[in-house]
Amino acid sequence: MPVPRALRVCERLADDVASPGWRSFLLPFVATLDSMEGRFDAARASLEAARLGRREFMDPSTIDSNWAHLAAAVELRAGDAAAAEAILVPACEALRRNGEIAWLSMNESLLAQAICRQGRVDEALRLAADATDLSSRDDVIAFGLSHRTHAAVLARAERFDEARAAAREALEVLTPTDLLDDRGHTFLDHADVLTLSGEADTAVIELRRAIGCFEAKGNVVAATDATRLLERVV
Repeated sequence: MPVPRALRVCERLADDVASPGWRSFLLPFVATLDSMEGRFDAARASLEAARLGRREFMDPSTIDSNWAHLAAAVELRAGDAAAAEAILVPACEALRRNGEIAWLSMNESLLAQAICRQGRVDEALRLAADATDLSSRDDVIAFGLSHRTHAAVLARAERFDEARAAAREALEVLTPTDLLDDRGHTFLDHADVLTLSGEADTAVIELRRAIGCFEAKGNVVAATDATRLLERVV
């Protein structure tokens, strides 16, 4: 569903929910959609309201799983890798203790991205490899996220054959789906692998596919970032 329409639906649902606890499960999605249009202050406000609203629940693991995952993704979208890392480190520790494997795979993938963006490639490689090992092909989102992340980090370590293989795995599971944002980021990470390995012409094709997905989704921030990358590659 395109961002503007999805945002209206989520906001309406959040307004209809009286309990702060239940509302807290909608607000992170409002934050995600706001962040895709560059409204990061509003996104962070929704995330904080959601975090406080979870106090109604006896199970604190929802903070470590879906809240942390979505909050960190907002910070990565905003370009604040250190903030994303600060959210994800305690969440991943808790998820590992509790054996929440699927959520751990997704959160470790994002943590690998955050750490790689800060230049700590070896550490990011360990996290990305672990996230990949934990992911199941049956969980398309976690599998695609872990493999595309692993591909991007491997490329920065100049392990290009392995990077291409990981990117292909992500593309195989996500290309047939209607998950526009996930597909867009998979094309984008594949383009990154191709650019770093000296295959700029093919990278251009993948960047254009990524931009098409982001524009169809309404992810203005990602479309703008991908367009800037395309301008540098062409």
